[in-house]
Amino acid sequence: MLLITARPEFKPDWRYPQFVQVNLDRLSRRERQAMVEQITGGKALPDFVLDTIVARTDGVPLFVEELTKTVLEGNSWRDAGTHYELEGPFQGVAIPDSLQGSLLARLDRLEPSAKEIAQIGAAIGREFDRDLVRSVARCDEDALEAGLEQLVDAEILQPVRPSVMSGTAYAFRHALIQDAAYQSLLLARRRQYHARIAEVLTAEYPEMIAGQPEIVAQHLTAADQVMQAIDAWHGAGESAIRRGAYSEAHVHLDRGLELIKRLPGDEQARSKRALPILLVRGRVEIKKTMAKSAATYREVADIARRNGQAGELAVAAIGFASAEQLATMSPTPESITLVEEAMAANADAAPALRCRLISALGRALLLNGVFDRAAAVTRQARTMAEALGDQRSLHDVMASEILMLPPPLAAEFEERRRHIRQFCRLSESEGDLLDAMYASVVGCHRSLEMGDLESFAESLPRIEEMAKITNAESDRWMLLCLQAMSATLHGNYALAERRAGEAAAVISEASFTPALGIYGMQMFTIRREQGRLKEMAPVVKRFVTEHSEESMWRPGFMLIASDLGFVVEARRQFETLAESDFALPVDAKRSITLSYIAEACADLGDALRAEKLYELLWPHRDTAILAPPTTVCVGAAAHYLGLLAGTIGEWEKAVAHFEAAQAMNEKMKAWPRLANTRLAYARMLLARGRNEDRLRASELRSMAVAAAERMGMKSIIQRNAQLDSGS
Repeated sequence: MLLITARPEFKPDWRYPQFVQVNLDRLSRRERQAMVEQITGGKALPDFVLDTIVARTDGVPLFVEELTKTVLEGNSWRDAGTHYELEGPFQGVAIPDSLQGSLLARLDRLEPSAKEIAQIGAAIGREFDRDLVRSVARCDEDALEAGLEQLVDAEILQPVRPSVMSGTAYAFRHALIQDAAYQSLLLARRRQYHARIAEVLTAEYPEMIAGQPEIVAQHLTAADQVMQAIDAWHGAGESAIRRGAYSEAHVHLDRGLELIKRLPGDEQARSKRALPILLVRGRVEIKKTMAKSAATYREVADIARRNGQAGELAVAAIGFASAEQLATMSPTPESITLVEEAMAANADAAPALRCRLISALGRALLLNGVFDRAAAVTRQARTMAEALGDQRSLHDVMASEILMLPPPLAAEFEERRRHIRQFCRLSESEGDLLDAMYASVVGCHRSLEMGDLESFAESLPRIEEMAKITNAESDRWMLLCLQAMSATLHGNYALAERRAGEAAAVISEASFTPALGIYGMQMFTIRREQGRLKEMAPVVKRFVTEHSEESMWRPGFMLIASDLGFVVEARRQFETLAESDFALPVDAKRSITLSYIAEACADLGDALRAEKLYELLWPHRDTAILAPPTTVCVGAAAHYLGLLAGTIGEWEKAVAHFEAAQAMNEKMKAWPRLANTRLAYARMLLARGRNEDRLRASELRSMAVAAAERMGMKSIIQRNAQLDSGS
């Protein structure tokens, strides 16, 4: 169990289901009286003294404790056994009216050397190391020991667990005591202490500061050493990124950018100083708020262009191309233009940088549909990367290559697996969780495409581990989407719907533009199998209207119309798609879009169009059909080829495809897809009409219906009933 205390103004944004917030109210009058009695050892104070303490402490426990001790220390008392009696006039006016005043009064009663130790400790933090205080104060061992002893006796400090620095550490008994000691420092002395603390930490504790560079950054900021603090916050941000702490990195980098605004000089000089930090922040934003990342890289490119900083322009161009791909999944020609501009500005740059730019250009060209040039450019980048022996360059090349790989044939599966494993190893070896997460997710997708459920399942724990480390919205979203996809694949629709809903809740459309569409597609798949497509019809129709440029939504609406028996509407949508001879974009959504059209074509019995669709789907014959990036898997492509072959009347081809689809779906434990394949296979056999086909069709239908009943797939039960009715 982890217990965290915080002040009321702290508003956590954690979404963990096991997180419980408990609000601690002020102490009641009776609780205040009981606390005073505990501090006095059970001996009662005079009623008017007790009433004064109770009235002025306002239910704050530390205030009760401090004022009681002030009263005991500031007056003469006689121990009367069960109670205390005053031996002189009560010094009521000596009791401060505020907690701050009470704490300052106690500090002022200390020896000057002890008070200085408390002030230095307060500048370090709530908890501090003994040897660090000695180095900052430049005091001898005896003076330090005496001061610490007095502070412990006064119950200002208390020894705590051994320090990682020297083995001895102390902590203020309460954060407000630390605040009081810190506030007692004049500004000049406060800055002096912070500068000295930063100096000592850097010189004497390099290993600790390497892991927590933000500590030095905080002290340099408090010391008003702005230039050094900017560099320190930059370093802290990069350190946090290496650990996968993206939210933390974003905060550190913003602290550095805020300090840059305080620098003297003109805006151009400040912009130039901000460039390195903005470049790092752009990378953080790919994870944290994806939609902002492209804007940040665009800003960096503008600054670099004005200042003639070719290297920074190159890094901005590479980052912009990556941000466009990951944040929108719909890159624009701007990424091509920017990378080409950076290449021209870096004609004489180091070969490794040139290689990374060429890789980025290849990816931008690919995602904008310029396939031949993309392939040529990427081949050039690979040749350079291999000649250089540079791992970062090779990683970037493989990141482009893995996107442009065509659907593999069964004979190519092992080579494809080697490629995926090498890409994942390279990404892990770079030590950047952003690259490692991307590679793992792409590896999951490509593994399942080959029907390799084992590799897909083996990747999920690593992705979950990274998502927990980074706690980034995008990583949690990808994990939940993969879990939803897995649950849908196996027919666990309750879990699939829950995970899809959780994914939609952790990421906003503002952060990741396609988020809503992906959730819609997940629910479309689930509701279709459940026989509840009527619920989705209005939503999908709206997407068709509002996102007419999206090639996937019209086939989805067409499929709904076909499944619900609206043949005229299904035919109308189908004809609209057929007008272009099914000239769909060659992108990651192409295969699933073709699968939707193939199903509608088979339902409509359009043998002429089935031939064209068969030709378009043929390259996918040995693979499964997935929607990117982590959306749904609709089973073996052979299923859809079987539907089309049956529609054409190519019975032997249809049998071969349906047999292959059964094998792959069973291997993937894609039980809903296996049930669908069996029912479609049975329908094809009945259409062929041979005597021996009826028995086989009956067996297939029985298996399909039994599976559907187990998984709650009303769609299969309804379609099976339609076979009996002849509709």
